[in-house]
Amino acid sequence: MSKGSTTGGGGVPLPKGPGSKTISAPTSPLKEKKAGFFGKVTSFSQVVSAKVEQARDAAGNIRVPGMAREKSYTLLVIDDANTDWSKYFRGRRIRGEYDIRVEQGEFKEISVSAETNSGVNASFAGAKGVRTFKPDFLLVRQNIRDANEDFRNIIIALQYGGIPSINSLESIYNFQDRPWIFSNMIQIQRQLGKENFPLINQVFYPNHTDMNSTDQYPCVLKVGHAHNGVGKVRIDNASGFQEMAGLVSVANSYCSVECFIDAKYDLHVQKIGNSYKAFM
Repeated sequence: MSKGSTTGGGGVPLPKGPGSKTISAPTSPLKEKKAGFFGKVTSFSQVVSAKVEQARDAAGNIRVPGMAREKSYTLLVIDDANTDWSKYFRGRRIRGEYDIRVEQGEFKEISVSAETNSGVNASFAGAKGVRTFKPDFLLVRQNIRDANEDFRNIIIALQYGGIPSINSLESIYNFQDRPWIFSNMIQIQRQLGKENFPLINQVFYPNHTDMNSTDQYPCVLKVGHAHNGVGKVRIDNASGFQEMAGLVSVANSYCSVECFIDAKYDLHVQKIGNSYKAFM
């Protein structure tokens, strides 16, 4: 995947992505006039509806014993207010009988507890007071970890309660650190071969200790786990590389280094079910 669109001038931090910290939503203004990363919202909501239906039996098992079964199942959407997810599921039913109730809020707004027998209890605190509910399914549209935020505890609680999710909570947790993702891609490359699964050559440093130099300039250095271009710098020479090694030591974090590619486009690959699409 192209790196060029997130890189900037020599020796300065690369620009961040668009204002919102969330993953691009189907109604994102930047993607309004062209096919979005997740394609048509109707297709995506149908996938979620199908997954909610598959989780129906499991959700029934985690309801509080003795509680009357309502004619609805609760979909918890973790996203900001830029997208109103309830309108995409309004009027939709599971097996023609159960409505889909949408509870939406950000990671910073939600309180969660998980119990072995009764599952997850969640609540949102808003202007109209606190609303409490038991989610049956989960849709996560925010990064769980960024430069100054870490919501892994929420994900662990939801996993503890066995809440089904799109994407799976395992994949969401594993995608926190890009070097971890890249290491798994390396394993795929070793299985399929470099011609069938090409990757950008990358160097990973667990800390600043072994950061001597690189033989490719200009290069891009990425510090830590933050998203949207935070902690990413273009380096043009060995002197700049050594300066960045000093900053990595202060950050007390890992970093990765790869060659700078002056690309013109990003390529987004969408997969819904057995359907694949690519967008430029």
